[in-house]
Amino acid sequence: IGDIIRCGQFGDLIEFSYPIGFSHWGVYEGDGHILHFAVAEEDELQRMFREKVLQRVFPSSGNILLGHTKVRREHITQVPVPRGAHIKISNGRHHGPACTATDMRRRMFGLLEEDLEYNLLTLNCEHFATFVRYGVAMCNQVRPCGRARTGQYSDTTLCEGAFRDTTDVWFPSPPTGTQQVYLEHSISAQTTQFASLCKIPLHKDKEQKTATAVFQDIVSRKRRSTKF
Repeated sequence: IGDIIRCGQFGDLIEFSYPIGFSHWGVYEGDGHILHFAVAEEDELQRMFREKVLQRVFPSSGNILLGHTKVRREHITQVPVPRGAHIKISNGRHHGPACTATDMRRRMFGLLEEDLEYNLLTLNCEHFATFVRYGVAMCNQVRPCGRARTGQYSDTTLCEGAFRDTTDVWFPSPPTGTQQVYLEHSISAQTTQFASLCKIPLHKDKEQKTATAVFQDIVSRKRRSTKF
C-alpha cells in the first residue's frame, strides 16, 4: 500500500487480488484515495445477512454487494479486503490507451456517490474502473472453475446449502414476514450469482457495452448541470 501511495498516479487502476481468484478494482485519485464500488446504504437486516452469512460462506471475497452498490471515495487503507489479498497498480491488464486526465476526472466525479444496481456479469467494479480510465467498460476476469478456486461450494445445490446453513446459525429462530421474504430473495439471488462463477467468462462484449452505456448516460446527464 505504501508503494501505491508513493507512486500512484491519477487514473491508475488499483487491483485488490483476492485469494479466491477474483479481484476488486478501483481508480486512484491521489493522496491514497480511490473511487470504487462500495457497499450501499443498508438496513440492519441487510447488513447482518451480508456480514454474518455471505461473508462467512465466502470469507475470501471481501465485501459482498447485495444487488446495489454506491461509488465511494475512500482511502485505500479503509477498503475492506480479505486476509491474503494483494493490492497493486494494474494498468497493463486491459487493452487500449488511457484517456486524458480531464476525461477521466469527468467520468470519475460524474459517477461519484451514484447508487447503482450491481450485477456480477453486467455492472461490476472492474467495469467501473476501466470505464473511468479508458472510456470503455471492460472486464477480463474469468470465473473460477471447480472447487479449487471457489472452495467447498461449487454448484447451485451446494451454494444454497451453504447459505442456508450459515443463515440458520445467525437466525436460530425462524424469521417471519418481511425478514423471511428478504432472506429467501437474498439466498436465491446470491446462490445464482455465486454458483455461476464456475461456468462462464466475464469478458463478453454485450455485458461490456451495456455497462459502458449505463455509465455514459449518468455522466452525460450530470455534465449538463455540472462543470468538472
